[in-house]
Amino acid sequence: MSDINNNKRIAKNTMMLYIRMLFSMVVSLYTSRVVLNTLGVEDYGIYGVVGGVVVLFSFLNNAMSVATQRFLNFELGRQDMSRVQCVFNVSITIYIFIALLIILLSETIGIWFFYTKLNIPFDRQNAAMWVYQMSVLASCLSVIRIPYNALVIAYEKMSFFAYVSIIEVLLKLLIVIVLVHIAFDHLIMYSILLFIVSFVVVVVYVLYCNLNFSVSKYSFCWDKELFGKLTSYSAWNMFGASAGVAKDQGINFLLNIFFTPSINAAHAISMQINSAIFQFYNSILVAAQPQIIKYYAAQELEKMYRLVFLVVKIIYLLLIVISLPLFFDTSFILDLWLGTVPEYSVPFIRILIGITCVDAMATPLMTVAHATGKIKLYQSLVGTITICIIPISYLFLRYGGLEPTIVYIISLCLSIVNFFIRLWFVNDLAKFPVYDFLSQVMFRVIIMTIILVLFMHLMGNLFICDSVFIFVVKLVISSALSLFLFYCLCFNSREKNMFINKIQSCFKQYVKF
Repeated sequence: MSDINNNKRIAKNTMMLYIRMLFSMVVSLYTSRVVLNTLGVEDYGIYGVVGGVVVLFSFLNNAMSVATQRFLNFELGRQDMSRVQCVFNVSITIYIFIALLIILLSETIGIWFFYTKLNIPFDRQNAAMWVYQMSVLASCLSVIRIPYNALVIAYEKMSFFAYVSIIEVLLKLLIVIVLVHIAFDHLIMYSILLFIVSFVVVVVYVLYCNLNFSVSKYSFCWDKELFGKLTSYSAWNMFGASAGVAKDQGINFLLNIFFTPSINAAHAISMQINSAIFQFYNSILVAAQPQIIKYYAAQELEKMYRLVFLVVKIIYLLLIVISLPLFFDTSFILDLWLGTVPEYSVPFIRILIGITCVDAMATPLMTVAHATGKIKLYQSLVGTITICIIPISYLFLRYGGLEPTIVYIISLCLSIVNFFIRLWFVNDLAKFPVYDFLSQVMFRVIIMTIILVLFMHLMGNLFICDSVFIFVVKLVISSALSLFLFYCLCFNSREKNMFINKIQSCFKQYVKF
């Protein structure tokens, strides 16, 4: 019964997160177009690359975020509220130190890199520096927000999480509306207004947690043993997190060094598409991750395996539904969305879709590895392979004289390598059934993908996408076929019965009504 209730709660939380995601995605697509047109291609590229300098240091933030989330979920699973409060207080103390460290690094190494390495037109350096400083302050606010955000997710209060995200998106939409009518430098004002939004969101999180969770009342707490566990876990996770950030921002810097800001604009557009796709599948991950960790803490491994298998399959379905039309009709979508499309945007996005699919289906495996707490060797190997994209890409660009797409191709190859390494590690750490996973999940996923790609290629030859109507028709057909093939190929008999029973239950309620 507990297992059924957990699945229902995951489904309910996922639905709330999808409402948030769909609203955020629609508004974000509109705001991106207006911001690009308002700032221009050059300023848009400058904002992307300068903001990336700060993101380069945020790996400290990301590493501690994973640690906080893991330990909060673990202690909640054990129902030890005093330990939950201790984890929260120690985390806040550590995050204050991290915020100060980010300021120190940003105002020393970051300033040096800004003036000596970035390719920014001289007449835009003052505006770029405003962007940089506002990004530093926003990063510090995001650091302080993370323990509160982790607490909300650990308690599975996804409705609040969704509502605040919607408010944040609406405030960013308001920025776009105001920005068009401001006579002052648009790039500077855009960065200042985004910082104000970040401040408002942090205040809302702090107030909500203080009013609803007794464990969120911060008081200085020093637990040497817990501090050691948190920092040790974070230290090994930090290398993997920094490698991921270095991969994304390293690509951005390499493109800036070897090409022009317009290529950075194309990269920024592709990363925005990637962010939208991430939001599309991340909802199920956010809802399922607490349960995966709690199952491991209770040593209910069979339940954990079943949940991971199901989550990976659902992630694949969500990705294939949104990615197929985007991959085959990229040019039409970008023209409709942006109007002015930076060069190389189309190939960047198509390759990035492949990278995203591989990394997304590996994310539940990463959650299993983190649940064990034994991540020393795991993060060392995966992080090393990830960060190899920088020297390999540099060599190809420096001595091969190749086009910028080579960087994305290298990234795709390394993502595939890391996927299989993660499989090997979770088998070793949590006795994960790799053979069952490959035969029951990945093999069926590959067969389904081949069928859909062949079908979409044939349909693309028959129907050229030159209008919204044609695109919608292709989207409906591809989605329907994806759902049919997913039911036939990916669901096992138990999952099919659960799906049919749920449909029948909903139908009976509707008829009764």
